[in-house]
Amino acid sequence: MPFEDGFELIKFALDDEDEQKMYLRWVVAYQSSISFTEFKNKVRQMSINDNRDAEDILASVEMLMSKTKFY
Repeated sequence: MPFEDGFELIKFALDDEDEQKMYLRWVVAYQSSISFTEFKNKVRQMSINDNRDAEDILASVEMLMSKTKFY
């Protein structure tokens, strides 16, 4: 298989997986308040505007996990 074809196939699979994850997230939390298309656009826009480095993201995750009680 040529490289370009393989790359396009992998990109398609990753994009589809992202779409499925967003759909599940929408169904669980946002279905009654916003359409899926609007939700998808907002999530993508937030991803584009997120310019934090890895250390800031890990610090945020660490803070959230310390506040969350797992039973």
